[in-house]
Amino acid sequence: ASSSPPLPPAGGFSIFDETANVSAVSINSADVVGIGTTTVNTDSRLEVAGHITTEGAAPTVSACGTTPSIVGNDNGGKVTVGTGVVTSCTLTFATAWANAPACITNDETVSLLTRGVSTPTTLVIDGTAIDADVISYICLGRG
Repeated sequence: ASSSPPLPPAGGFSIFDETANVSAVSINSADVVGIGTTTVNTDSRLEVAGHITTEGAAPTVSACGTTPSIVGNDNGGKVTVGTGVVTSCTLTFATAWANAPACITNDETVSLLTRGVSTPTTLVIDGTAIDADVISYICLGRG
């Protein structure tokens, strides 16, 4: 039995996914956006049901040992450190941010402290890493 789609939020609109029985996208009169949710939480500005994924070109990685590699994009990914003892890696974002993003970094291979320092065009990951350590990063833009 199929249920009927809910009415759009007052003063807003919604696109209903009948297969999943959720609002694919809804915006209420307070400019709160819900994606894949059954209701829009009025305490938040963006509510997403499920995983958040982003796409885009990968940053370039330099000063990170011999032949480092990277997967991901400006919003997040993983750097595999090249050979040698490395004390920092520099990622140059594929697209410059309007402001320096807030970034978090983590060495997934060993329990070593890392620190991410960002500008609108780069993320420098400081911390001693060794051959083939995998360092993950997440960056979020800010207004």
